[in-house]
Amino acid sequence: MSRGRVVWGITLSAFVLIILLLAAITVYVLAKVTFPERRTSVLTPRSLFLDCRDVKFQTADGVGLAGYYVPADGSVPIILCHDFGWKKEDMLALAAMLHEAGYPALLFDFRHHGKSGGGMSTLGAREKLDVLAAVEFLKSSGKGGKIGLLGVSMGAYAGALAATEVEELAALVLVDPYPNLSLYFHDRVEELFNIDRGPLPWILEHVFTAYTHTTGDQWALDRALPGLSKKAVLFVSSHQDPRNDQYCRDLYDITPEPKELTAIDGFQKAMRLGTEKDQVRTRVIRFFNDFLPGSARPPKVIKARPGER
Repeated sequence: MSRGRVVWGITLSAFVLIILLLAAITVYVLAKVTFPERRTSVLTPRSLFLDCRDVKFQTADGVGLAGYYVPADGSVPIILCHDFGWKKEDMLALAAMLHEAGYPALLFDFRHHGKSGGGMSTLGAREKLDVLAAVEFLKSSGKGGKIGLLGVSMGAYAGALAATEVEELAALVLVDPYPNLSLYFHDRVEELFNIDRGPLPWILEHVFTAYTHTTGDQWALDRALPGLSKKAVLFVSSHQDPRNDQYCRDLYDITPEPKELTAIDGFQKAMRLGTEKDQVRTRVIRFFNDFLPGSARPPKVIKARPGER
């Protein structure tokens, strides 16, 4: 065999190996971000001595969602939207806090989470349809006036996208939102492989958007927020990741008034552990009181500490 054929064979083998390696990495990352482990819980709002009813509703693309509706004395409901890999029960402490302040709460599992249907997660893009279905459920239940929303990371992303399409979502608390799927993918690739540049993040991003049919600016939060009108938005950075604060500031800058920006260290961890922090209760309830009048009784709000943003 000639030397040229040997070199060509080695080159071809190396090329095939690289392609197979890229394919394996792509499948691995897609599995991580589109098929989170379904987690369920024996806890319910009743575990916190809250009255509730189990609810089910369907999205425009036919996904069945499972949730709880927690009534309260007030007339303005709040939709609670959990993060990627969470479940609705992770939002129970927030539901209890809102109930105490007089706000009914609707909490549900996003597609491919908890007890909801759906074949995959799309990191907040098509989850927009889940939030819109929650709004329609409340409207069909006679709660079609002003509605509030509190979303964490993926839930914040989906909730903000939905708010650009419906008038009812009037006040939004967005905890650790990210600007777009491209940045999310670059962050995840850096986290998984310690790679912050090169073709891999670009390849993974484009494979994901093609696979989930989320190609285009209509799925990008930083493209949608400048068109948000007549909505009040509170951006919250939990400092869970060094980039969160900058993302919140960037999104705050492009969002029309009225808007607010604050930092509450450990917000996500506190809510997942079911631990209420005074600063969380103070800041969130104060915001909803300002922009969603309708609480049935004066809430127990602790004064903000000096220097709080």
